[in-house]
Amino acid sequence: MEFTHPDYTVIKRLGQGASGSVYLAVQNRLNRKVAVKVVNESLADTHRQRFVREAHILAQLDHPHIVSVYELAELHDRPGYLLAMAYVDGGTLRERAHGFSLQEALATVQHIAQALGYAHRHGFIHRDVKPDNILFQNNQAMLADFGIARLTDSQTQMTHHGALLGTPTYMSPEQVNGSAVDSRSDLYSLGIVFYEQLAGTPPFKADTAIATGIQHLTQQTPELPSVFSCYQPFIDRVLAKNRDDRPADTDSFLQELHSATEQMRWPLDRELHWLRTQREASPVTGRRSPRNTIISVLSALSVLVVAGIALWLVYSSNRLPATAEDSALSTGVQTISSQPDRPVERPLSDDTTDELVNNTSVITDLPSELSDPSEPGDIQQPEAVTEGTSAANTLAKKLSDAQTLRQAGNWFTKV
Repeated sequence: MEFTHPDYTVIKRLGQGASGSVYLAVQNRLNRKVAVKVVNESLADTHRQRFVREAHILAQLDHPHIVSVYELAELHDRPGYLLAMAYVDGGTLRERAHGFSLQEALATVQHIAQALGYAHRHGFIHRDVKPDNILFQNNQAMLADFGIARLTDSQTQMTHHGALLGTPTYMSPEQVNGSAVDSRSDLYSLGIVFYEQLAGTPPFKADTAIATGIQHLTQQTPELPSVFSCYQPFIDRVLAKNRDDRPADTDSFLQELHSATEQMRWPLDRELHWLRTQREASPVTGRRSPRNTIISVLSALSVLVVAGIALWLVYSSNRLPATAEDSALSTGVQTISSQPDRPVERPLSDDTTDELVNNTSVITDLPSELSDPSEPGDIQQPEAVTEGTSAANTLAKKLSDAQTLRQAGNWFTKV
């Protein structure tokens, strides 16, 4: 049932929840569009009091990422209140998350963390951070619905008529237990929101609220898709069961998120649903995507091909036929190198002469086949060998004559 009020003209209903309905209306006095939240008639007085408290809280919080409140007024057609707030027409995170890029997801988390930090410094805990309460105006994320917010020094039980106050999917373990909450409880809920953006589904979700709450208390946080593995340590910290193991405040939360983002190996402007389909190598699992594997194989093959071509060129150059000039040069080198070094000419001493004369047998000690060419045999010696043998015999005779003259003391007699 739509509300009636002389200061507002209803355009349409935007949504409906357990505590009331939200309408798009025009504030007649200022001729501006506003969102008007109206409490349900059937709610008990405690819910109406909570509704009024939300208006008081929002009136104290003036932040660019928190939805502003304009007016709290009584209804004219029935008992109850209306709360006029800024109309944010960009939809909720629940509606927009499917087309988000990683950069937009990070900006959303940053904006809401800043809003929470501002509320925490003013003594308020939101206690119901979830995609439905994150709105967008000109791509700026804004936090709404402080209906169950509490002062940090307020000791409020988390049940009402047997129901949990909050949304079990995004509740911190201390909320599920009904314990006192602080700022780290809101950071836990924001961590669940960020996990859901990355993975496409919240980490803890069951068929009933109680079963979901038990998962928050007992189950480890599932691993993110491998492409987002750089955020796994951050998520594990933020979603720690013990609040003392979480970041202490929003400043620490944002600093750790920034450090994790610096390790991201994919462009931040790629859409989240596209990134989830990738299978990049993960520091945890060591898996590699087919694309990366193909690139690695092709790179290895290209190196082998280049190495093979280089080896073939070296081998081919060594087997090229030598030119006539190269052959002549090679022959000349071999001829020169094969010649023995020429001895230095010097006068012969007596000892040297004796040694030469006494070693005549070295020259005359020739094979019988060469020393006696007249001996019959089956093999005819070449002419060059015969001449060499005759020359050797002549030289041996001259050396013998020289020795005889030396013994006689007559060196100058012609031999």
